[in-house]
Amino acid sequence: EAISARVNLAAAYIESGNYGDALQHLKAAEAIRPYANTHLLLADLALRTGQHAIAEQEYRRASELEPRDPGPHAGLGELFATQGNADAAVAEYRQAIALDSSHAAARTNLAVILLNRGDLAEAETQLMAAIKAQPLLADAYFNLALVLEKAGRTGEAIAAVNTVLELEPGAADARELLERLSRH
Repeated sequence: EAISARVNLAAAYIESGNYGDALQHLKAAEAIRPYANTHLLLADLALRTGQHAIAEQEYRRASELEPRDPGPHAGLGELFATQGNADAAVAEYRQAIALDSSHAAARTNLAVILLNRGDLAEAETQLMAAIKAQPLLADAYFNLALVLEKAGRTGEAIAAVNTVLELEPGAADARELLERLSRH
């Protein structure tokens, strides 16, 4: 319980941007016993602070401790995408999805890479699966709108953006996209 409490507190500190206190609690949790979630949070913290080598090391350690957890692979995918290594990111996102087909974030992030590569059909498939798994994920609808726009399916793209705005009324990027789509 002490480990869980420290890890949960660290997660809250990370969300609030208090990385110093988060690191302190994660190190204390790790000193008690190695725990995959501790390493996931250490990796997320390292990624947020630009410490890519440490992030990769911590994601890999989390995967060693919990090989069936898709989280480390999704994190590695994000890390590699941040570094511009799309092929490695795709491989990690696919591994996360293989471990958990309902991993909406991995599917959405994979779809962004596929969209950038021009593979609109698979990007749409990934986004529809993400939406099925997590129907309130505004990011998936936003990226679906981009895919549909690029495919020339403006009406469907507008519907997807409207869903984003229902979920996140203040989403400025969605409002800009809606304006652009409305001019078509």
